[in-house]
Amino acid sequence: DRDVTGVQTCALPIFIDGGLEDVYGSSSNASVDAGAQVVYGTTTDTVLTGTGIQQIFTGGTASGTIVGSGGGQGNSGPEQIVGFGGTSSGTIVNGGGIQQVQSTGVAHDTTVNSGGDESVGNGGTAVDATIQSGGNLDVYDGTLGGSVVDNGTLTFWTGNSFAGQLSGTGSVVVGDGTLLLSSANNFAGNISINGETLEL
Repeated sequence: DRDVTGVQTCALPIFIDGGLEDVYGSSSNASVDAGAQVVYGTTTDTVLTGTGIQQIFTGGTASGTIVGSGGGQGNSGPEQIVGFGGTSSGTIVNGGGIQQVQSTGVAHDTTVNSGGDESVGNGGTAVDATIQSGGNLDVYDGTLGGSVVDNGTLTFWTGNSFAGQLSGTGSVVVGDGTLLLSSANNFAGNISINGETLEL
């Protein structure tokens, strides 16, 4: 276990492999392959692989996190959890990785690459997301806003609305309830309405 209450000054990279790093000050360039990094302060350029987890809570900010590949043998892959007042900025979610945005957490400028997943639910907010081909973004009872580029798959569940600017050539799925698109969008992809309602 490692508690960081000030600025991390170690010149060598920090590797977390089954342990725990609590960040109350600031930490940069950590690699989490197993175990967790819990952020109450600030982190930059953390890399998550294997089954590593980054949790961002009240007052915490994570910038430039890369959620890489991992999992296997029945284990889930690496995961970033943005919740309880935490903030992420510029997260990149690669294949096998997951970003969960929930409980008053806010994710800015997330990029979801092929095989990656972003899930927005339970009071979370995502702003200005980019979904690359093969990537997935699921909106449950959270909020999606800003300029969203959808070249992958964007699914709205439990009824929702989107007032931002939607572009791209991927697919939008109305999975449940009524989806209200209230802005002048230039989305050029496919829309699938699974027995529910799309309102323009």
